[in-house]
Amino acid sequence: MAANAWTIEENEELKNAVQWYPAYLPNRFECIARCLGKSVVDVMKHYQDMVDDLLETRTSPIDFPYWMIYGIKPSWDKEEHEHFLNGLAKYGRGDWKHISRKSVMTRTPMQVASHAQKYFLRQDVEEKAKKRSSIHNITLIDHAANNVNTPQSDLEYSTLGQPPSDQ
Repeated sequence: MAANAWTIEENEELKNAVQWYPAYLPNRFECIARCLGKSVVDVMKHYQDMVDDLLETRTSPIDFPYWMIYGIKPSWDKEEHEHFLNGLAKYGRGDWKHISRKSVMTRTPMQVASHAQKYFLRQDVEEKAKKRSSIHNITLIDHAANNVNTPQSDLEYSTLGQPPSDQ
């Protein structure tokens, strides 16, 4: 992500500030910048990017396939997942809207977020599987399943420590 990237919270603060300060206010962006603790140039550029995104989505020439309209879509294919990973690297974790609109254009932001959630859960599970197991993780069932010969218990011996005699 870029050094001057905006967080989701900052985006929300900008949206609220834009609604709070009217467009006819001569120093509108100066007031917004002061509230957000950003430079006027950063605020104006990010505001314009948000407006451009909005206009792009409303005038998008994308012909949506039937499955996007009716909500029936098969699993993610390899190409879509690769686009997802590229978008994740470019836009960062949590920016599902941009990943959907710029990288995986066949999926909605909600679908991208759901895919990301499953992807990160799977990464966590695989990471935990790589960790060294502890002696405390071994159970009697594991022990028996591996055909490990266990020593005879003390209960099988007489009180003198001698093996029981065959009678």
